[in-house]
Amino acid sequence: MSRKFLFVTGLSGAGKTTLSELLKNDYGIVHFNVDVWAFGGDPITQSGEVPNPAMMANRDPAIKEAFDHMVAMGFTKLAAGEEVEFGVWEQFFGPLADAVLAARAAVAEKDFVVSFSVFRRSVRDFLRQKLGPEVAF
Repeated sequence: MSRKFLFVTGLSGAGKTTLSELLKNDYGIVHFNVDVWAFGGDPITQSGEVPNPAMMANRDPAIKEAFDHMVAMGFTKLAAGEEVEFGVWEQFFGPLADAVLAARAAVAEKDFVVSFSVFRRSVRDFLRQKLGPEVAF
């Protein structure tokens, strides 16, 4: 039987984490919180938490660099209406896709939801290619 594999996206504060935690708590779906992962926490066991200084003490330097670069060169340019080279997104979303696939494989018998803002269609297409056709946004 095929398991559900969802990626919940939306603007900051739109309720991505809240919806994903509801799915986790009410239906037993595993929630991978990208914010928690990016800031050094365990994206599954700490999925309902807000990133905090204790998590950040464990932050992977490469993920921190990729995230900071994405914010500075991606989101900032996007907000200014400027074009963003795809490599800016790929530097962060490539390792994220690998982490999501590894986490999903560890809980292969369960439905799985990922929460994070993915604004660009090109990034969603990239994630579909990396994560496989069963992921739904």
